[in-house]
Amino acid sequence: MSAPLEHTLVAVTFERYFSGETFDKVPPHITILPWFDARGRMCVIDEVVKETEPFSIVRDGPMTVGGQGHEKKAVSVKSPALIKLHEELFKRLVENGVEFSHPLWLGSQYTPHYRKLEDRDPFDEHPEMVINEIAIFDNIAVRGLSKGKKIVTYLRMGDA
Repeated sequence: MSAPLEHTLVAVTFERYFSGETFDKVPPHITILPWFDARGRMCVIDEVVKETEPFSIVRDGPMTVGGQGHEKKAVSVKSPALIKLHEELFKRLVENGVEFSHPLWLGSQYTPHYRKLEDRDPFDEHPEMVINEIAIFDNIAVRGLSKGKKIVTYLRMGDA
């Protein structure tokens, strides 16, 4: 992979984009792991994803995310397999020296959620979604590039 990956986000996207595509902000997604330094650790992420079989997610209900004064409305997602994927990635990355800036929202405190699109909810079209890949984003804005977020690649599940 050519991206430096100092600021990496692991997520499930609701639409498929091209690797290398850039955005001003991350397109609609469910965060699996928030921004962290993935340099030298992509093999750990790839290994966990390959060990994970595709799974389904369903909309759960409304919730609020963010700290006091920064609350935003969101929708929680129900998926024991997504939580398991998050926990395994989090555990193995910490074992490999990754430090997360907001660890209070990780591990046992992780609640998968998404923010609704401007005028639609992706679950209105598909009440249950099968997840068979995850997206790796790089925050290229920190290097002064014009658009802030870039899809580095997608990793397919169950390819072990």
